[in-house]
Amino acid sequence: MKTFIPFILFIIMCPFQSVAQLQSIASRKLTINFDKTIHLIFPANIDYFDIGSGNILATIADNAPFVLKIKANIENFQEETNISTITTDGKFYSFSISYDTAVVNETVFVNQDSIPQKHFIPVCSNKSIHLIFPRDVVYSDVGNEQAITLERTEANNIIKFIANKDSIPQTNLSVITADKKFYSFILNFNKNPEIFNYVIGTRHPMALINNNEKTLNENSQKAIRQKRYLFHIGVNKNKMEFHCSGIYIKQDILYFCFSLRNTSNINFNPDFIKSYIRDNKQLKNTTIQETELIPLLKYGFPKIIRSNNRASFVLAYNKFTIPDKKKFEVEILDRDGGRHLKFRIENKNIIEAKKL
Repeated sequence: MKTFIPFILFIIMCPFQSVAQLQSIASRKLTINFDKTIHLIFPANIDYFDIGSGNILATIADNAPFVLKIKANIENFQEETNISTITTDGKFYSFSISYDTAVVNETVFVNQDSIPQKHFIPVCSNKSIHLIFPRDVVYSDVGNEQAITLERTEANNIIKFIANKDSIPQTNLSVITADKKFYSFILNFNKNPEIFNYVIGTRHPMALINNNEKTLNENSQKAIRQKRYLFHIGVNKNKMEFHCSGIYIKQDILYFCFSLRNTSNINFNPDFIKSYIRDNKQLKNTTIQETELIPLLKYGFPKIIRSNNRASFVLAYNKFTIPDKKKFEVEILDRDGGRHLKFRIENKNIIEAKKL
């Protein structure tokens, strides 16, 4: 008994430590499929993530460490799986993943109940679609790479895409710009879409301004019929005359009217025409900074200018002005490479564009 009493006293004086309670974390249900990419947008950068099975693929988006993109790795998988994520602010997120051919939400803003606005764009296999954003594109993804070819252009704020074949399944396109804005588009096949160029509005970042090609053509035709009022912008070289005859604006679209005259006995075959905003002066031992401006429409651009003939055409752009210490240049090159024509257009001429 003498040895038993101290043992009882030890138990009384040293109570057991309480066991910590388990706290469960509810999982948010998501559906994915083989034709679309799902994007999870977190309020902080992703520090860690784990996928429950090889039925799904997940990776952090390039240049956007706060975005996790998810795709099905196996078509029509049956069993439910999961994704677990930890962000740099120490928060843990759990998602249960199942396969469904009809995905409702391609973009999920974590910790937000609102559903992002989606825009539906028709695509076809014989015409490229251009999206023009107010800021540089830092990330872009198409849900089904076998159905859609997506390309970044030399202009950092423009992307283009085209269907690889007819009757593709519905897929999606996701874009992030340098100001961390996320854009979501649904791509549906249409054999003959009427609109090929979309300008993302700057006032309302998710609003699309449709540039109907029919309207652009009609306005370009009207602009080219106007009487020439610019006589000092252009270049004469190698018996070629290349000049800008007028600049017009309507509904935030600029229409530049150009004329090419061939006074030689050799046909001129334009290989390309390009326009840039470039540094006004290039400092020694530095690279020149330039941004190519992609026209929304090339109206009447000639394939050949025969000897002693001329041609007129219009380039239509989303409205712009030239920053200080920059210049706007237009250049055209003969397919044979021997005649390269280039000139600049001053900012004051653009600002004084006439109403169409």
